[in-house]
Amino acid sequence: MNILQALTLNVPRQDLMLNHLMSATIAPDMQLVRELNNESRAETPKAELITFLESRCIAYDTLQTTSH
Repeated sequence: MNILQALTLNVPRQDLMLNHLMSATIAPDMQLVRELNNESRAETPKAELITFLESRCIAYDTLQTTSH
């Protein structure tokens, strides 16, 4: 927490912590895809992570419906 405070980022600390916890649960291959697709660092980490996970859910749903 002290390190996060010392960095004086414009992102709420709880967002950084949530991003770290969520990222730790994503499979390594998905982490790689996320990093490769994250061209814009303008979004907050939380917003970027939510956008990434939503797009993956939509893709998996699409694959599920087309494969049946």
